[in-house]
Amino acid sequence: MSRHGQAALVLLCLFSGAAVAQSATREDVEDGFAAAVLEYCLPAIVGNTPVDSVVADTEGWGLTTPSRGRSARMPGATLWEIDGLGGIVAIEDNVPEFCIVMAYGPRIRQLFVSMEAGVLAHEAGLTLTTNDDEPRQLQFRRQYDTDVGGREITLTLSGNEPGAPGTASRFSTATAFVTSRPV
Repeated sequence: MSRHGQAALVLLCLFSGAAVAQSATREDVEDGFAAAVLEYCLPAIVGNTPVDSVVADTEGWGLTTPSRGRSARMPGATLWEIDGLGGIVAIEDNVPEFCIVMAYGPRIRQLFVSMEAGVLAHEAGLTLTTNDDEPRQLQFRRQYDTDVGGREITLTLSGNEPGAPGTASRFSTATAFVTSRPV
């Protein structure tokens, strides 16, 4: 299993049994996921600074410590939740190596399509390098890359709708992996 697959599995375990915030809508989850990726993880990796040090313009999507005493599963990482979503959208970061966002319940294809303009307009200068969307299989994956200050920055969006082959979740799941490595 790849490092990204292991990280996704770890984050899925984090969310097993997570309570769904009664007031959170699907649109809230989608907006919270996009904010976590574009306003927290991507700037943290590009700026080589911890997620909680990023000054984000998130229109109300702040960071909070994990509910129910949860902690990061990846060695050396810190776990955050997007405030107001009851743990449905979480960030696990170990800057400068990686920052991962996980969410339950968004409409995956619509989410990734709606995020594309923001990803491509980001100051990091990301370009779409892989589009492995498989709508008939209910699975979606897109990868964006750039070089910043002698480091390769990669954003991988991966997700599936309920019923996708090889998944057991009755909810859709979206994951974003933002990684950095020397060029």
